[in-house]
Amino acid sequence: MPKIYFFPDGTPSPNPTSYDTAIDHGKPRYDDGLKCPECEACSIKYTATKTCIHCARLTAMAYHNTLVAREPWPADRQHSEDMERAARVLGFDLDSEAVLAGNPQRAAALGDSFYIRLEACRTHGHPGLTRVEDGDCWFCHERKQNRRARSEARKAGSTYYTPAVACAECGTHADRRVSDDRCLGCRPLLRISDEERASARRKGWTYYQPSEPCPECGEHAKRRVSDNRCRGCSPMGRDKSSPRQEAIARGEKWYKPIDPCPRCNTTAMRRVADGRCSECAGIDTQPSADAVMMEQCPDMVLTRKEARLADLSVYRTGKPCKRGHTGWRYVSTGACIDCMRS
Repeated sequence: MPKIYFFPDGTPSPNPTSYDTAIDHGKPRYDDGLKCPECEACSIKYTATKTCIHCARLTAMAYHNTLVAREPWPADRQHSEDMERAARVLGFDLDSEAVLAGNPQRAAALGDSFYIRLEACRTHGHPGLTRVEDGDCWFCHERKQNRRARSEARKAGSTYYTPAVACAECGTHADRRVSDDRCLGCRPLLRISDEERASARRKGWTYYQPSEPCPECGEHAKRRVSDNRCRGCSPMGRDKSSPRQEAIARGEKWYKPIDPCPRCNTTAMRRVADGRCSECAGIDTQPSADAVMMEQCPDMVLTRKEARLADLSVYRTGKPCKRGHTGWRYVSTGACIDCMRS
C-alpha cells in the first residue's frame, strides 16, 4: 500500500510534502503546496531539479508538436537550455522545418538514434528526447555516462578523465578534471602529468616546479602538491609574506590562515609553532586575564603575596633581575618572564 503524506493542516497527499522529506524517502517528486509562479496551476515539483512538473509537460508537448507535428512554437514559451544543448551535440536545428521522429519505429526508419516523446522525463522533467536503443531519457543517459567515467577515474586515482559525451559548451571530448568536473576545452588549464605530481607527493614535497608556465597568470611559479594551486595566481604570492610569517615577525603565538582547515573546514586560528588548528585541537586562543593585565599595565607594581591572594599567576615588584629586567615574574617560581622569552 502506498505511503500517505500529510500537509501541516492535516490534508493527505500521495507525494511528500517537502523537499527534505522527498530526499529522505527517495521520492522523485514532492508537493509543497506552493503554486508554480509561471503556470500558477500546479504545486508538484521534481525532487532532482525543483522544477514544476506541469511546466515540464508543457515544454515537452511544445517540442513534440513543433519538431514532429510541424506546428509553430508557442510565443509565450522559451526554449529549454537542455534542448538547445542537445541540438548542438546531436546536430539538429530547433528552428528548421525538418521533421523528427515521434516514435522509435519512425526513428529507425529515418536512421536517427533518438526520437521526441510527448511526455517529459519522469525523474528530472527533461524534454522528451529519448534514445532509440534503450528508451532512456537522452539527458539522463548523458549524465549517467559521464558520472560513471568520472567515478572510475576517481577510483583509479587519476586527476583527469575523458567524458563519454561531448561537452555541451565547446562541443569537444576534451578531458575534464575529476575534482570539479571542469572541461579543459572550455577553459584551458595547464595539465600537469599525474606522474610528476605523484612523484612530488611521494617525496613529501609541499610545492613542485612545473615544466611549463601557468596559462592563467603566465608565471613559471611553483604549484602546491595538495590542490595543484599556482603560487602566481594565489593571493599568497612570492612577494607577500604568509600570515604565519607575519605572526612570527610580530612575535605572536597564533595566526589567522587564508585557506580553511582540511579537517574541520574552518579558518580557525593556528599555532605559529607547529601550524596546529585550534578548532581541531579544541584550544582556546583567547588571551588569559594575566596576559591582558601584563599588556595593559606594564608598569603595575604587585607583590608576590598580593598576587597569590588575588589568585594571579604573575607579579611585578619593579626591581631588576640579574639581567636587568624589571618586568613581570611567575608567582610559582619567581622566574623572570622576559628572561625566559629571550
